[in-house]
Amino acid sequence: MNAPIQNFRRRCSRGFTIIELLVVVVITGILAGTGLANYISAQSKSKVAQTKANMHTIQLAAESYGSDTAGWYPSTAADLAPYLPGGSNTPGGAAGAWPVNPFSTSGQSDPPDDRSNITNVVAARSQAAGSLHDTPGKVVYDHGLGTHAYAIWGCNDNGNSIAGASGKQLVLANQ
Repeated sequence: MNAPIQNFRRRCSRGFTIIELLVVVVITGILAGTGLANYISAQSKSKVAQTKANMHTIQLAAESYGSDTAGWYPSTAADLAPYLPGGSNTPGGAAGAWPVNPFSTSGQSDPPDDRSNITNVVAARSQAAGSLHDTPGKVVYDHGLGTHAYAIWGCNDNGNSIAGASGKQLVLANQ
């Protein structure tokens, strides 16, 4: 047989060199690291979006309560329970299911905290996101505005208030 062909066959049958294997491992590591970082970022964004949806659920419950009580809003978050999904939709009726905190490892339903932090919605909305703090994923029903108004805010993965437009706090309210 021809000598160059024999040399080629001998070289091909030996497999990959250690340098080739190291290059493949390094490239695989870089791709995995990039993919993992993107996955973690997307997961955090989806949990914040779920917290915003939970805020909206509480807002709908507050509005339903207000329409049934001639414009009076609940003074506690517990008063909202009948207006949550699965509830009886009457004041003092059977309670519905509280939204699930997406940042909680237990996956338990999570009633919102009652607070009186917000007394002026316009001022609260103009503050930078993160000015208010609580448990990550927590929704807060804020009754500091009195019996004819409410404010609802939620927390991101760091326990800071969620950002709305222009990096300001997202505050859902009837004002």
